[in-house]
Amino acid sequence: MRRIIFIQLSWPSRVAGWVALIIPISCSSVRAPVLVDTIQLVAAGRLAQGTAVHFEIMGGVVEVWSKHGIQIMVLFSLVLQLLLFAIPIARRHRLMERRKHLARLNNLVLWLAYQLADTTATYALGHMAIISSPSGERRQLMALWAALLLVHLGGQDTITAYALEDNRLWKRHLLTLLVQAAGVFYVIPVNRGSNPRLSFAAALMSILGVVKFAERIYVLRFSEDMNKVGDLVSLLAPPTRRETYTRRVALMQQEKALKLAHNLLEFSMGQFIDAKVSLSQYPRSIIMAHYDDDDTLYMLVELQLSLIHDKLYTKSPVIHTWLGCLIRAFSWLATAVIGTMLVFHFVRSSSSRNYSGGGFDAAVTLTLLAGAFLLETASLLKAAGSTWTVQILDRIRWDGRMVLWFRRLVKAAESNRRWPGFIGIYEYVFEVIKCDWDFSSSIQKIEPDTKRYVLGLIRRMVHECRGDEEKLRISRGGLSLQRLPVPPQLIQNKITHNEFDESFFIWTFVSASFVSHPSILHMDSTNPLCGLRDAINQISGYMDYLLKKKPHMLPPPVRHRLKYRIIYERENGGKNDIYQELIRGGFTEAKLEGVLGVWVEMLCYAASYCNRESHARELSNGSGEFITIVWLLRAALFKASNPDDDDTQESEN
Repeated sequence: MRRIIFIQLSWPSRVAGWVALIIPISCSSVRAPVLVDTIQLVAAGRLAQGTAVHFEIMGGVVEVWSKHGIQIMVLFSLVLQLLLFAIPIARRHRLMERRKHLARLNNLVLWLAYQLADTTATYALGHMAIISSPSGERRQLMALWAALLLVHLGGQDTITAYALEDNRLWKRHLLTLLVQAAGVFYVIPVNRGSNPRLSFAAALMSILGVVKFAERIYVLRFSEDMNKVGDLVSLLAPPTRRETYTRRVALMQQEKALKLAHNLLEFSMGQFIDAKVSLSQYPRSIIMAHYDDDDTLYMLVELQLSLIHDKLYTKSPVIHTWLGCLIRAFSWLATAVIGTMLVFHFVRSSSSRNYSGGGFDAAVTLTLLAGAFLLETASLLKAAGSTWTVQILDRIRWDGRMVLWFRRLVKAAESNRRWPGFIGIYEYVFEVIKCDWDFSSSIQKIEPDTKRYVLGLIRRMVHECRGDEEKLRISRGGLSLQRLPVPPQLIQNKITHNEFDESFFIWTFVSASFVSHPSILHMDSTNPLCGLRDAINQISGYMDYLLKKKPHMLPPPVRHRLKYRIIYERENGGKNDIYQELIRGGFTEAKLEGVLGVWVEMLCYAASYCNRESHARELSNGSGEFITIVWLLRAALFKASNPDDDDTQESEN
């Protein structure tokens, strides 16, 4: 029989020892009993030695945590606040346009910081409440740390909601923050002491924390209702102008373009809140002046999405009010006064020798105050140099040239207001061959030619509808198919009279077969039709990506099983009549434009019938989806080309 040696160890070592001592050995106990015993004894000895080292390390960690756990948690809370302030700014930077993986990492870190910020503060406050009260000045320092945690719970100006649902859950946030605030106001009196400076600092920071706490809840509640956001946008809109804008803006003059975007913001916000908003004379003249300038039109819409994001996901609704300005001035001044006062206190009294925490507590306190002062200073400068500040000064007839000079100096508009330009692509061919595996999706930079073709086709759609907005909204391929050599009855049976998802799947296979034809697939790179082919692949792949990854961005119903039925019919000799009609007579530029035109019409149709909240929800990443840009472009071009009667009367007056 096999011999097993048991060594008296602690229970974790015994549990782990079973793994090493009962491993089957390929030696028989009859042939080599001594060898078996020796191997198992050596294994047990090494296990015991490793376990001892493990417990020694864990013992050191436990000792450090028991002595400095609170300090570690409050410092970690400060780090999370720094991340919450910096990452929303960094992910808009132009560097993200070139490094998509860095953008993904930023979003992941931001999500973790947002989720951990409140939890960390709650844990630290609970830890302060249950531990035995220290003696001396450390008790008052703990009260100050609790007040600083309350300031942290107020959040940063750059983010109040990670997702649109956070605004709707403002009551839950209110309850959570009230419980956390109650913990703060329990810890502060319990740890009160005799030092008046520290008591004053804790009291003042508590007041500041309550103010920021209330501000965060107010912003969450305010941003829940898009109608209120729309009213605020109208209130902060530039003053109404009756003159006509005629001067074109060069592509690199983004500060001027940002100012023009503010003039169009009321119209774009109206699309999000489902309000019938008309273009007045001045905004309409802006669109018409750049009607054939693709780059500027895209830039204006991208800048507007960035501004709408500010109103839905940041403290912007409060920052640019008189109350918001007073809060920021008060918080900066209070942090500066407390920091200066405590620096002199620690230097003059040499208090690092008077309490058990030693100099580490003083260092932690000064680090927290330095971090708070840095955040308040950055928030104040960001608010003062914001494009919203420029618009407010313009509205009240104050000179905002100093702010504009500062913004141009730091290149604020160029660095963090543009759409990154990435879209998801889902390859249909990979999906069929690899049985719907997820790795066929990818993130690609949308080509400039693709954007140019899309905008050109939108212009043509607007022109062909001749003022009929309903015709423009319901068109999902009919306008472009009329220019293709396809019988009208076939178009109605396959595309226009089916549900959107069925038409979508049918056209997916038609266009995939069309661009996969050897004459198109192996086209020379110098051929001018290559741009159209690549645009078809990108837009069709993007629509497939929305269907697979973000079906909420498409009009219902989205029935994935239809796809497999169409695949089955196609693979089993089913007719592909539209494809046969398309390839008849060769491949021309008109045919490629027609195929792409159907995709653009479907994209516009999906954008129009998509839930408006889905468009707003995608703005949580700071930029939004390309389908949202197409949606706003189509609406703006149609309104500019077909002014309402009220707009006409206004321009005549």
